[in-house]
Amino acid sequence: MLVTYHGLTERQYRELRRGRVYEIGELGPLVTEILPRVRQSMTVVLDSKRLPGVRRDRPRIHIQTSDNDAQLGLLATVVYGSPPYARLDGERLTLLSSESVPVRDLNAEKRLVDRLEREFGRGAAEGLARHFLEAEEVDFRWDARSEERWLGLYEDPDEAEFELDRIAICGCLDGSWFTAIMLVDGDGNAHGMTGCRVAPDRTEARDGVLHAH
Repeated sequence: MLVTYHGLTERQYRELRRGRVYEIGELGPLVTEILPRVRQSMTVVLDSKRLPGVRRDRPRIHIQTSDNDAQLGLLATVVYGSPPYARLDGERLTLLSSESVPVRDLNAEKRLVDRLEREFGRGAAEGLARHFLEAEEVDFRWDARSEERWLGLYEDPDEAEFELDRIAICGCLDGSWFTAIMLVDGDGNAHGMTGCRVAPDRTEARDGVLHAH
């Protein structure tokens, strides 16, 4: 980085002369805050081609699922971009890509967090994930199944246009084991759930599948 005539104080100039190494996690503030501020006082020439490009996106809520050892977990975070290239961890911005960095909109981030806390309480991320889970519960429980057993055809009193199977399943969703009876079509898509109960552990969940009728 070549610096021409500057308007810095002597202290600022000495610090700049000494130099500083920025870690990967500090590229966001470097590109969006530090360099623009330095450019207000001097001309800056960048020789490095490793700096990420700057994007102006609005922050949004992103719900991520994780599947590990028959457990399906949910995590709600504030991110930039779709797919996300930066994630908000507390007040720190974590870059998920080396190609882009957002210009942070701190007011929008705060409004988003405040609104979530009003609707879901202090644990806003957990509350939003719980709300999303309830809205899409059938699909999430079907995807989280670790074992299943066919119980027979579902007798629909409204005479549906296609047949559905009753399938007992067990699995672990968001840290809790459960047993449920699902209504599934011939292509393996879940259309409903006629019952679900939480089990204290995997053994009891599997026992629930064996004794379902």
